[in-house]
Amino acid sequence: MSSTLEVVSDLVESEGRTMKTDWPTLDSMGVTRHHEITHYTQRPLDTRRDVLRVFYKRGKGSFLPVSRKYVFGRSVKTIIADGGAARFEETAEISPTLLAAVEELDMLLDKSQTQSSVADPHDVARMKVHAELDRLHDAVLGIAGDDDAEVMDEHFASLRAQIDNL
Repeated sequence: MSSTLEVVSDLVESEGRTMKTDWPTLDSMGVTRHHEITHYTQRPLDTRRDVLRVFYKRGKGSFLPVSRKYVFGRSVKTIIADGGAARFEETAEISPTLLAAVEELDMLLDKSQTQSSVADPHDVARMKVHAELDRLHDAVLGIAGDDDAEVMDEHFASLRAQIDNL
């Protein structure tokens, strides 16, 4: 009887390609528990290196680390600084692997978030206007008397409906 590893190996050989994953850069870095990632930070370590720190959600008593740090070197390019003079400058470019990892982390974290994030900028603007309108409504009701409260409620409801129709 063949083992699972042999079956997978035979499948890969018969397909003539390797198995694809959703996060190839993260996999190549050794990140295997994608579902446990909570957030990440990226910062320059110095002029030649960048640091990516990935944070995980761990259970109480877990021996696994809460975060892992990855250091990426920057590629140095020499460019002509001034077209008229023979002056050169060195520039350091961020590692393509780091850029790909950050892109995958952004997609992974966006995918794992709930509906709290809104992608459409018009929806974001509408939410901000509604929040400001709610704040103004509460402030006006604090100043207005009981007789004016019903009229103000109707006016603010009309404003909300007009905003939604935009």
